[in-house]
Amino acid sequence: MLEDLARGAEKGIPLDPGKLKDLSARVKKQVQRANDIVVNMRRFAGSIERPAQKVDLIESLDLMCALSARSAALLGKQLAPELPSESVEIFTVPTLLNQAIWMCIEDALQAAGESPILAPALEPGRGSAKIIFKPLKNLPDAAGAM
Repeated sequence: MLEDLARGAEKGIPLDPGKLKDLSARVKKQVQRANDIVVNMRRFAGSIERPAQKVDLIESLDLMCALSARSAALLGKQLAPELPSESVEIFTVPTLLNQAIWMCIEDALQAAGESPILAPALEPGRGSAKIIFKPLKNLPDAAGAM
């Protein structure tokens, strides 16, 4: 579009400041999106092949939600993680934890029904923690599955 505006200006068509402003905002948004993708991929790559260690569940859940945002968008959904303010650490292999969280997010997106927002919530407990996905509507009947 910028090329089209430049060609038009070469032919004497005046530049529309509104179109330039809109185009500039769209380019800025795409550059920020690309930057976010690179930052998240670097965070993810940093977890690969690390041995078992203390891992902050907040960081892992937040990262996997960011990496799954595109999958969610393709389904018309948005991920809105509910994270506690204090860190929740566990001892694990980061790659395995991230893969497990990602698989749960992908399944939860399918089970979220018509809800446009999936809210993975990290709930710390006494010596434990759990991640709850809400709302989930399309779950098989657990009693009938056995």
